Amino acid sequence: MNPDVRPPRPRSRDDFEIAIICALVLERNAVEALLEEEYETHGFSYGKAAGDLNAYTTGRLGNQHVVLTYMPSMGIASSAAVAANLCNSFRGIRLAITTGICGGAPKAPDGAEILLGDVIVSMSVIQIDFGRQYPNTFVRKKEIDDTLGRANPEIRAYIGKTSGHLVQERLREKIAIFSAHISATKGFSGFVYPGPENDRLYPADYRHKHRTQNCSTCGHCVEPDDGVCEAALQSSCTALGCESDLVDGRTRLERALGVSPDGRRMTSAAIQDARKPAIHTGRIASSNTVMKSGMHRDRVVAEEKVLGFEMESAGSWEYVPTIAIKGVCDYATAAACTKAMLEEWRSVQSPPRDPDEQTHRGSVLITHPVHWTITRSANTLFVGRNDVIEELDTIIREAIKNPEPKTQCRIVISAMGGQGKSEVCLQLAQRVRTLFWGVFWVEVSTKSSAENGFLDIAKRVNPPAQTWEHGRQGLANVQQPWILVLDNADDPVIDYSEYFPPGPSGVVVLTSRNHEFQQYATARHIDLEGLPVADARELLLKAARLQGDERPNLTADANKVAELLHLHPFALIQAGTYVARGHCTLAEYPEVYARQRKKLLTFRSMQARSRYRDVYTAFEASIETLRSISEVSAHDALELLPMLAVCGANRIPLELFRVGWKGAQHFISRNACDLSSPSRSLTQWHVSRFPLFVQVGVEEWDPFRLMEALQMLKALGLVSVEESNEGDRSVSMHPLVHAWARDRQSDQQRHESWLKMSCLIAVASVDNDFWSMSAQRLQAHLQAVILWPMQSIFGGDPASLIVDVLSQIGIICHILGDDKQLALILERLFTHLNLDPSKVNEQWVNIYELKAVNLISSGGFDEAIALLTQVVEMKTGTLAKEDPGRLHSMYLLALAYKGDGRVMEALTLLEQVVEIESHTRPETDPTRLPPMNALVLVYQDVGRAQEALSLLEKVVEIDSHQIVAGHPARLYPMHAPAMVYLLDRQPDKAIPLLEHVVETRRHTLTDEHPARLASMHEQGRAYRERGQLNEAVALLEEVVSTEKRTRAPEDPVRLNSMAELGKAYMANGQFNEALVLLDQVVDVVISGAEHSLSKI
Repeated sequence: MNPDVRPPRPRSRDDFEIAIICALVLERNAVEALLEEEYETHGFSYGKAAGDLNAYTTGRLGNQHVVLTYMPSMGIASSAAVAANLCNSFRGIRLAITTGICGGAPKAPDGAEILLGDVIVSMSVIQIDFGRQYPNTFVRKKEIDDTLGRANPEIRAYIGKTSGHLVQERLREKIAIFSAHISATKGFSGFVYPGPENDRLYPADYRHKHRTQNCSTCGHCVEPDDGVCEAALQSSCTALGCESDLVDGRTRLERALGVSPDGRRMTSAAIQDARKPAIHTGRIASSNTVMKSGMHRDRVVAEEKVLGFEMESAGSWEYVPTIAIKGVCDYATAAACTKAMLEEWRSVQSPPRDPDEQTHRGSVLITHPVHWTITRSANTLFVGRNDVIEELDTIIREAIKNPEPKTQCRIVISAMGGQGKSEVCLQLAQRVRTLFWGVFWVEVSTKSSAENGFLDIAKRVNPPAQTWEHGRQGLANVQQPWILVLDNADDPVIDYSEYFPPGPSGVVVLTSRNHEFQQYATARHIDLEGLPVADARELLLKAARLQGDERPNLTADANKVAELLHLHPFALIQAGTYVARGHCTLAEYPEVYARQRKKLLTFRSMQARSRYRDVYTAFEASIETLRSISEVSAHDALELLPMLAVCGANRIPLELFRVGWKGAQHFISRNACDLSSPSRSLTQWHVSRFPLFVQVGVEEWDPFRLMEALQMLKALGLVSVEESNEGDRSVSMHPLVHAWARDRQSDQQRHESWLKMSCLIAVASVDNDFWSMSAQRLQAHLQAVILWPMQSIFGGDPASLIVDVLSQIGIICHILGDDKQLALILERLFTHLNLDPSKVNEQWVNIYELKAVNLISSGGFDEAIALLTQVVEMKTGTLAKEDPGRLHSMYLLALAYKGDGRVMEALTLLEQVVEIESHTRPETDPTRLPPMNALVLVYQDVGRAQEALSLLEKVVEIDSHQIVAGHPARLYPMHAPAMVYLLDRQPDKAIPLLEHVVETRRHTLTDEHPARLASMHEQGRAYRERGQLNEAVALLEEVVSTEKRTRAPEDPVRLNSMAELGKAYMANGQFNEALVLLDQVVDVVISGAEHSLSKI
């Protein structure tokens, strides 16, 4: 502040009119934090009268010269001594204010609720412990009005003025501003208003005793006169377990918590207005004892009509006109109200306000903004984001230094719901508040809330405007520095640029879930993600109220919970609150989350409640936005979101929707499903379940509606759309959004969303190329579809149609080499349909065939043969010789025979199938390939190499008409001749073919895919036969290691690979390794796998 123009300090002690008396250090510190100026510095002192034992601080507060004095101890006697000495040293004192905390009555005499953080201003003071104690009762002395007399006329007139409507509204605004200033001051973070969620009122007769721990004393506390243990008297409600039995029906508190009396959703502005502290004026009780009895409190309140209880004012009242300004259990509001009320006091010679406090742009600091419309309190649990706030602080300070900016400084902060966008703005506003004449906050989640916010600004500009547009325009014309926060700009169809004040002046900060709104930023766009692990852990532990000495032992547990919740701030606060309430420990939380995810993520945190009351509600706001938009893309987005939730949270290739549309055209054009396997029995009914945005009726694939729906979801922060270097696009969801999108669905919605997505997947199976190329990306999504609740899968639709879908998905799993998932599908189907897994039910024959396929893949050849024998017998008796279904079953039975070593039986069946299909199907029909390929291998097994090669030429010819050259699906015709070359002892010709197959499959198939492992096995065998022993060992070790995880110990495929590796070890001189490995094979044979040895 410029020393040449600031108001002169008083010439002597007699020029001070106002004294502030504080009993506690915390109360004094809060007042000192608001002093505009301290007078006695650099060796200067006003001194004090002889014999005065008081200590003083002098300065300027609220436009008044004040002397702040400190009580050496609490109580009326101490207050009286301080006041007496004060009057001797500062003889001009006209008003003393006892500032600090008090205990509040539940309600004022007029019925108004008194809440935590409210302020009580005394009209009169009574001393409730001054009277006569009789054997059965205490009688207060009432001979003189209130025992202390009335306040003088000046004080009564002053209190009357500050009780008026206009001043009350002004005081409430200033209290919010000054309280925020205190809490933003370094070292004063503990002074933040704790919020309505911590306002707990118990019944008057409620005993605060141990409820979660065994305590003999507390355990016997039943009657009102029974005692509790000393530890209980010193413990918090949380530690005691006093978390229930709160008094209900506190309307004002419920409004502060966002619950309107009629149950309707309250606006953010209304909630924040309800959270402003109220000022209650009336009688206050003073005594030398702390009121700790609810029943005694209510009795005194009823008899004496008091608002609260304190311990100082009765002492000072005797010596100097006194007003008690007491905050109900909140240090900041009492000091803030004291300053606000002093600005309404008229001194005999009041110093003018320093002109520099109404400073122009770019000059010295403003003590506090003239206009502060932020009604929300900063989150007391706020942790982290320091780098973001530091960066924005720097940007803002640089912007306001420029007296003639060319461009308005606009900052955009985007993130999904619950990441703390608004909280960052609150912290930032507190930090830079002294730079601005006006700090304005406008909620723009709806048009009405935005217009109301600007109407409020319109009233503050000079001259006041009448419309919200004029308020926006008026702000642009203000010469002093201002900052405007546009919060919750989430609607993707609103043009938020219409809310920017025109011109280059001012600073605008916009928060949004829509990453596309970065286009509005002129200075900086920041995209918030999850907190760093250390900050996430700190936030979790802070919310859980775990003390510092406990924390070192909880690091691992806290990190686990933080990672489980993906470092999401809001979710971490909910988790911490859940732990703080004693529902579980930090270590137990992951297990509880796994069982009760929805319950935990909808748990209503009573700490630091945000605009939304839980994580899921924060996401649900996006649904409300979509429902309010009439465009087709919004309806499509609402249909798409639950479908995506059926799959996994990670990237889903958007190509899936095109391939699904392609499969649908196949059904529409042929009126039947003609896929590569006759067991596939999908119908047009399945196509009819497709979502509307796929548009199965158009002749060409058009992704427009799909992309528009995705853009809607992306704009609301619900999905991410990515594009690879190759141009492939995919969509993914944050795991918490994914969990919410699943949990929010009703049973019927779960069925419909599953049916839409699973039918799309099943019909998309017509494109083998897509599945071959996308295997690794799709397996997690197939698993999610398979694990959907069985009741939701079947719903009320015909079971046969649902089984067809699941069977088709099972076939896809088999094609992708994921036979574990196929086994899971079958297990769930057999259980749900109550089927005997060993006796074929003719109604569900396709399921049994699929089970046989799964058994063949896993080495269960005996069981597969038993099932397929029944199936073939059934079909032989009911179907024609050339029927595709009968031939397919014979082919499967042949595969089982071959796997079991019964190659001659396999040969007989395969030759029949190949012969019949050569006459009944077109020469280039790709459905002929599977049995022909199998016959090639059987010819190889029985030593008929020339017939194998001859048949293989036909296979290659048919295959060349189906698949583009170089595609992974053409690898089998390269694999098969390589095996024939090996049979013919020509490894030099086999190796180049196998190397190409292995390299290609390494990039297109999963590590555990049987086809990939089979080609590696043959390549290792070829290397061994050509003498490349190191290469053979390395390759076969990888095969054996992988099959050890994926196949049973007695599986012939696994034993075969182990035997081949043993041969490679022997040839390479690694005899010990060979013996160990071959011993393992022999042990399996001895334990009952003799039939497996015959195939090695």
